Amino acid sequence: MAVTYSTLFTRLGKLFGMASVIRTHQAALRTDFADVLGAYTAADSNMIGTLANQIEQRIKDSSRLLNVVKTDAENTLIEMVDDDLIATYGSGLDNKNVQNALRELIRQMDANSSSVDGTTITIGTSTAGGSNKGDGTLMLSALASQVYAPDVVDYPSVKTELIRATCTQDSYKSGTSESAEKFLIEGQGSLNRLEDLWPKGSGIKHPLYVASPNREQGSTPGSNVLRNSNFESFTSNAPDHWTIVTGTAGSDVDEVTTPYTGTTALKITGDGSTAVKLTQAFNSPSGTLGTIKPDTPYTLSFALRRGSTAMSAGNLKVYVTDGTAVLNNSDANRKMEISINYASIGAITTTYQLKTLACMTPAAITKGAYIVIETDVAFNTGVELYIDNLVLAEMHRPVAGGLAMQMIGGSTDFATEDTFTAQVTNNGEGAFNTEFDRFFDMTTKGYALPANYAGSETINDSLIS
Repeated sequence: MAVTYSTLFTRLGKLFGMASVIRTHQAALRTDFADVLGAYTAADSNMIGTLANQIEQRIKDSSRLLNVVKTDAENTLIEMVDDDLIATYGSGLDNKNVQNALRELIRQMDANSSSVDGTTITIGTSTAGGSNKGDGTLMLSALASQVYAPDVVDYPSVKTELIRATCTQDSYKSGTSESAEKFLIEGQGSLNRLEDLWPKGSGIKHPLYVASPNREQGSTPGSNVLRNSNFESFTSNAPDHWTIVTGTAGSDVDEVTTPYTGTTALKITGDGSTAVKLTQAFNSPSGTLGTIKPDTPYTLSFALRRGSTAMSAGNLKVYVTDGTAVLNNSDANRKMEISINYASIGAITTTYQLKTLACMTPAAITKGAYIVIETDVAFNTGVELYIDNLVLAEMHRPVAGGLAMQMIGGSTDFATEDTFTAQVTNNGEGAFNTEFDRFFDMTTKGYALPANYAGSETINDSLIS
């Protein structure tokens, strides 16, 4: 048995619709007052001083009714979910609160293939400030939890806003370690959820350090999970703490002194037949003591260039696997793999380029996961690939249902006042997920109703009326 969605969402839709009428009334009062004010000159505006002093108070009075509607929406959600559990199992919610009721509703909707209209989030390419010294990049992701927001690509609670990243401490003036500068990530101003002008920005202000290959074997946001992935340590041309599964040190795999940063880098040389493969195990004394967490956003990044020999074959892959498949292999949005084909225009040049990916671990991770560097299709004879500064790091997510973020360092260190901006856009299509966020604060909880993006949702937004 499951909650009767037609009844629950009809009732909530009516409450959401009533709240919309109140907010429209508030906006109309402001518009009407502006119209009245336009009929007066500055010299005689004192004639409507009483109205001017009272209009915002009257609008706030309407907000009291919005809070009443919100309370009854919460009661409706809690009581209907609780009643269903009692009817089905003989006992209701462990604690009768909004969070537990939402969690149960999402679980039931997922189990019964019920969905609301999906909301699409678009994240624009980050733009560097014109006077930046550092040449890394800002990465943002809205990927949603596969546990608390099943069947959802990106969190619908992510707001439309311009995100700005500013370097606040550097190694030149502030004494911060090189390639580990501090940034402040800022969103635009936020509003109370019941206000008629909501939603605006996220209001986020989050400090973080650049994800550096040198801050290694980590398990916290911004820390590199890997070990010796700056490729500064080799023994007889084999990178320390890496296993060469296929290929031979000194011919297929080498130490090279033309790095992206530091003094050395990893070189893979093609011979036309050998599919070179290197691995590093997580949570391993011989590999890295770093670990990855389930259902968590990560960035995967590395610098790559080739030698002078032209490429006519080959494919490079860097990925995380459990030994059976690439993690989240079934989900193109979250797949933990960067794959670069020799024929991809501009993908592998004779100058180092930074390759980046925002990805996500699956809801459950089996033991024995590891990272792979592999030429799964051999490169033609004489092709040299140079790889440096490989970083796998958990992204920062200050609010459970908000943006995840990471600063990736480049070949030149960032300096104080270096900036990046990126536009985030929420198309607002999924009205139920928007209203659930307004009334039940899905952003803070990291929840979202199961969604369908192809127009085949089972619960239509038209119920909000």
